[in-house]
Amino acid sequence: MNDNSTKYIVDVDVGEELYLGNKVLGVHQFNGQDAVIYDYKGVTVTGDHPVFEDAWIKVERSKFAERKGMKLKKIFDLTTENHLILVGGKNGEPVTFKDYQKQIQKPYRPVN
Repeated sequence: MNDNSTKYIVDVDVGEELYLGNKVLGVHQFNGQDAVIYDYKGVTVTGDHPVFEDAWIKVERSKFAERKGMKLKKIFDLTTENHLILVGGKNGEPVTFKDYQKQIQKPYRPVN
């Protein structure tokens, strides 16, 4: 968060500021039954989520991604002002993901 605190994505609200003042414009919830879940540098994330290494790639294609073999009923994503989500990974290492609006086709269905 902007004050250097941390939160799970499920606890983030519209209007809050992420790291470096990046404002949250939307919080999205999806049915996670078909999602393949990975650990990426200490962050639990879907395999098709774009992450920046030397270029934008899907998490599932990264050498740093470890498939978790778990299923989640719900998964979450954010829309932010600058369309990026910067989080702290293992040992506080920064990890940059694209937000929901800038991702290529999502196969998940919104939860009603």
